[in-house]
Amino acid sequence: MKFDPYDELGLEPGATPEEIDKAFRERAKETHPDAGGDAKDFQRAQRAVAILRNPKKRKHYDETGDSGEEKPEQHPDFHSLTYIGQLIGKLCELPNLDKLMHMDLAQQLRNGVNEDLGHLSEAISAKRQGIARAEKLLGRFKRKGNGFNVLEDAVKFRIQAFHDGIKELERATVKMKRALEILEEFSFNPTEDPNKAIFRHFDQLGFTKSPRGMFDYYGT
Repeated sequence: MKFDPYDELGLEPGATPEEIDKAFRERAKETHPDAGGDAKDFQRAQRAVAILRNPKKRKHYDETGDSGEEKPEQHPDFHSLTYIGQLIGKLCELPNLDKLMHMDLAQQLRNGVNEDLGHLSEAISAKRQGIARAEKLLGRFKRKGNGFNVLEDAVKFRIQAFHDGIKELERATVKMKRALEILEEFSFNPTEDPNKAIFRHFDQLGFTKSPRGMFDYYGT
């Protein structure tokens, strides 16, 4: 069957970039393997968004109907969406989720991202401190006699490893901040707080909570 990127994302040919991104996020949420979806369906969604978000490829498809056979390119938000999928997965695994449904779970997800960003910041700071400490060792280890200074090279290797680790953490920070931006677009429709429901039930029966914390009957 001929591949139709518009049909794959449930879009009309005149869809805007914003509509394409929104449709991809919804489709990714349904098909991403981390969310229990099918990997092949997720790859098809990736292929569709790669065509539609590339002006040249989209123009070529619109004019010829040829989607090409190249491997799908990753959506620019792929890693951020994968991270969000992992957060949703953790949320769904909570045994007490029913008891949390009265909370703003969208805000809780954002809080979780901010917490992870804090951990990343601490990790980056720790690696920078490691670099500063390691640099103090440079030139200090002297080998007795001639030969390869394995300790000096080990220090240099460790410094480079710290730098590489910082770059990786900084890339993760960028992706995580983008995930936070995406989550800012969402709200959560909570259920009623069970405690509030109890008080309303008492109120309907003619009871009210007094300032002393006791329940008094209206009719007395």
